[in-house]
Amino acid sequence: TLVNVFFMFTTLPGQLLLALLVGAAVGLERQKSGHGAVGIAGVRTFSIASLLGALAGVLYVHNFSPVAMVIAGAFSVLVIAYYVIGSLVTKDIGLTSEISIITTFVLGLLITLNILSLQLVIALAVALITTLSLKSKTRKIAAGLSANEMQSFVGYAIIALIIFPFLPNYGYKFS
Repeated sequence: TLVNVFFMFTTLPGQLLLALLVGAAVGLERQKSGHGAVGIAGVRTFSIASLLGALAGVLYVHNFSPVAMVIAGAFSVLVIAYYVIGSLVTKDIGLTSEISIITTFVLGLLITLNILSLQLVIALAVALITTLSLKSKTRKIAAGLSANEMQSFVGYAIIALIIFPFLPNYGYKFS
């Protein structure tokens, strides 16, 4: 049943398997979109990144936090070095693959730390994959926007996200 499957992912082997599957799913999207061959990596690398995050989480939970911090730091330095060298060579300064591999590492970490529920971590993974897969659609939408439409959108965003939260949450009655 579904409860048994969920319970399987609460054990350490299940958490490691889930981290591996999350990384593979993100890597599959990157590879499918053509970033695996020229970008940072595909299924294998994203799976390893997520698994490495899960390992850092396990070490942290079992009071080996210095080792977990070294793993996280070394991973971050490796990704930053890859970005710097890659952007100098290819003259491409895009960060999407690098940010997505760091996010995948963090998702693996969250799976084993139990800070967030597994359902929420999986939802975050789905949101990441969905966001990555929408590149061509968002480019088409952005290309079709006029300057006036963009200005209207920014104005609405300012009202909705900055002004509305400070307004009182009750209605006014005029007698």
